[in-house]
Amino acid sequence: SRVIPKALLTSYGIVFVLSLLAIFGVACHYPGVHPSLGQTLFVIQYGLADATDMNPKYYPLLLLPPTLASATGYLFAAGNQLAAMSESGLMPSILQPRFGKDQIPVVSMVACGSAQFLVYYMIRVFEPKIFILSAQIWSISAPWLFVLICVSFIAFRVKFSAIQRNFVSPLGIPGAAFGVLCWTFMAMATSYHGFQPNTKAIKAFYIFMSIMVVYYFAYVRHVQFFSKEEQEKFMKVYTLNA
Repeated sequence: SRVIPKALLTSYGIVFVLSLLAIFGVACHYPGVHPSLGQTLFVIQYGLADATDMNPKYYPLLLLPPTLASATGYLFAAGNQLAAMSESGLMPSILQPRFGKDQIPVVSMVACGSAQFLVYYMIRVFEPKIFILSAQIWSISAPWLFVLICVSFIAFRVKFSAIQRNFVSPLGIPGAAFGVLCWTFMAMATSYHGFQPNTKAIKAFYIFMSIMVVYYFAYVRHVQFFSKEEQEKFMKVYTLNA
């Protein structure tokens, strides 16, 4: 309520409406409308081709605004995530510094953005096919991320019901439970062989997650600690719960 810019919230609202329209548009197409959809990352270009007479070389101009908005949102989230993890001992302490009245994690955002540019540069230069593979891995990992977010919401609502919140979801636990069902279904669908004919992405994702689980239980849980912010917000709640 204090940090996220109003322009970004407005963009999210517009994207939400457009997403509903996109789902409606996809559902209205007859099966097999574009056989090549499975071979491209830019599926929206076929919709633009059907809806307009625009020269295909101008399609990127229409794709640029939502791409920049999405990148800004992910950078905002990733920067704060890295900073919070470093403050709890999960990441190097060099990522902790925050600046300005809104305590923006500049170092974490720069590190995150630099890593992303480096990875995508290497993908595009050395092995273009990996770009397709990375997109397939993202399509599997994103739904599971949202599942865990909903599970975390339920856990916090149950275990820390007394904590003060700047925003309270009007849908509550039932809404989060519905989200878990939806995103689990999507995660299963994106792992389906028909959607992922190349199983390399599926194997890569679950192998990576397995390594992260082992890494957490073998090392991270022994060195992590409550950050100053967590202590301020949760110690009172722990006392009330006790």
